[in-house]
Amino acid sequence: MPSQNPFKVPELLDLCISCLESPSDLISCALVARSWVHPAQSNLFRAPGEADDFFISRDTMAENLADTLTAFPHLIRYVRVLRIEPSSDLSGFTLRGLCEIAFTHVDILTLNLHIVFTPTTIELLEPVLQLPTLRHLTMYSSSCYADTMRVLTLCSPSIKHLDLECWSGSTEAVLPAPSERQAPSFRLTSLQLFISDDLSFSERALWSSPLPFDVSAIKAISTGIQSPFPWHTIHRDLIQILELSMQEDQNKPFDLSLFPNRRYLSFHNIPAQLSLLLPTLKTIQKTNPHSIHTITISLTSKPTACAELDLLLGKLGSPLAAVEFELRDKLTANVERLFPRLVEQKMFRSIHRSPSLVEARWRDLVESV
Repeated sequence: MPSQNPFKVPELLDLCISCLESPSDLISCALVARSWVHPAQSNLFRAPGEADDFFISRDTMAENLADTLTAFPHLIRYVRVLRIEPSSDLSGFTLRGLCEIAFTHVDILTLNLHIVFTPTTIELLEPVLQLPTLRHLTMYSSSCYADTMRVLTLCSPSIKHLDLECWSGSTEAVLPAPSERQAPSFRLTSLQLFISDDLSFSERALWSSPLPFDVSAIKAISTGIQSPFPWHTIHRDLIQILELSMQEDQNKPFDLSLFPNRRYLSFHNIPAQLSLLLPTLKTIQKTNPHSIHTITISLTSKPTACAELDLLLGKLGSPLAAVEFELRDKLTANVERLFPRLVEQKMFRSIHRSPSLVEARWRDLVESV
């Protein structure tokens, strides 16, 4: 019996084409045979613009995408990841066309907004914010913080993961305040939060007010130790993933024992002296130290007190599978020798991640809880 051509097996064909990243390669595949069209087009339009690591919302690219999807509406169902970054004003024709497309399968949306919200921009964004398939929303906003929160009240209840980054921008609210208290728009499983240090006291105080999202069932958090995160509103025993950014002027260690079921810990912006990291890690011993599977430590300079850190982490033992050190290129050489106990226990890992890989890693982590 003659062997079957592997490229005629749909599953093998899908797997092979999914390994391609270049848009030109995927376009070429779509022209090979009818059986190649679907897998090639589905991979080409799954995340438009991500292959070249820039946002689709550059005006020309956004216009091309909107024109293509309008002319060939059967391609809309392939779009799973959508990234929008207006260069100036959302009322422009190109972005208006993109936001008005009736996406049917988008589950990840990124909005990089260097603009001030207006009623017109909200009207344009509302259809994509309310997509019933949307699960993961990333928003970078330099608009008034109160306006950013009001925009979140418009979001789809299907959202489970929110990455929110707020810079200091306009301080005056433009959008009208709601006439009455509104129930949270969506219930989160994960929240990644960055709030710039120069937010006003009144803007930080908004975190003491009812939020536009429900965090009572949250399982993954990424935030700064000094950020105005509403820790009092969460069930800490549900937290499995905890990612903390440390500030040099922070004197009090973070008590990890308050989260007894944490299994993944990550620390960023670590000062070289490890003056805050070491006492924070020591709090693990208070409750259930054996619940942790992975610890990631991001280093920007060669740390001191490595011997103490090596001893402390080595004592955690099984089931701790690995201690990952995210390193700058200049730190690669000779770092391994600073942690002999971790190396001996085969727990030491040194890794490098680009910003896009860091983003992908967080998404993979939160989808696992």
